[in-house]
Amino acid sequence: MCPDISITIALFLFRSLANFSNRDLASVRENRFNQNLYRPRINSVGALFSTLHDDPDFKKSVVERLAKLELPFEIKTSTDDKGNMVFGFSNKNISESQKGIPLEQSGNALQSILGSIVDLMRRDNETIIIEEPENKIHPKIQGNLIETITEIIENNNNKVIIETHSEHFILRIQKLIREKKIKPDLVAINYVYLDEDGQGSRVDNMYLDDKGNFSNKWRH
Repeated sequence: MCPDISITIALFLFRSLANFSNRDLASVRENRFNQNLYRPRINSVGALFSTLHDDPDFKKSVVERLAKLELPFEIKTSTDDKGNMVFGFSNKNISESQKGIPLEQSGNALQSILGSIVDLMRRDNETIIIEEPENKIHPKIQGNLIETITEIIENNNNKVIIETHSEHFILRIQKLIREKKIKPDLVAINYVYLDEDGQGSRVDNMYLDDKGNFSNKWRH
């Protein structure tokens, strides 16, 4: 997909983002755990991971979510002699895997996914914006991620807006609708593109039927 073209997916939201009210906007909090903005948000990330350390049951739930994503990582948290929290991970499917690998030595994708999943699981009755969660993630994991996001926000009664360039997200959403796991009227897909006359960005609302097929044609 072209770099200047993006898709905004609004899950469990409204048919059109034009119906997004001021009251809804007031509750929006930005979740920007992508690889570009991870380090500036290190204090927020540290707070998220302290939750894993303080709540073993929550940490177990996060590990189970990662397993569904086909990321079989064990999470270990502890404190050092100075009382600082130490966070590490290992691959449960590799018998000789190095244990307790520091998070900062992991790939950006794991940092992004883990931060986003933890944050989503901690929120209830909120509207959350996620920017390009597919960055540096394998296509299959991208599909698994959007499916996991739909499960979490449904359980927590959240609303999520996702800005993405990933057609794997779209394909998995179509599959979930076809399998009756989500309803098409709970999904809004908005295709953002540059106007051919140079008048700025335009938005096409892409409608899905109950079989996961688009009822209108993609512009490009």
